[in-house]
Amino acid sequence: MGTLYLLFELFCRSRSRVILCQRVNPKPVPRRRNDESGRYQEVYSDEDILSLLEGTRLSTSEVADQLDCHRTTAHDRLTELEDEGKITSKQVGNTLLWEIQPQS
Repeated sequence: MGTLYLLFELFCRSRSRVILCQRVNPKPVPRRRNDESGRYQEVYSDEDILSLLEGTRLSTSEVADQLDCHRTTAHDRLTELEDEGKITSKQVGNTLLWEIQPQS
């Protein structure tokens, strides 16, 4: 489920309508503090990503949508898994398609 936007309508004294938009995240995002920078970063396990790619090829954006994370975060995690030899990527036009490394 993606980010929800809740709209609240308020009427000011001049009877003109004002709409405020508040971003609400429906589920907690997994995070961990980076020891070097002290900043929080999102965490997605290898198993989460590999289960998405089971028996199919997905683009970086499709993986990001299913993990409910930013495309850059998904790309970084996918690249880590590719460097470990667990998945492969293939450039198709402007898109990278990712799949589980075939067993030889």
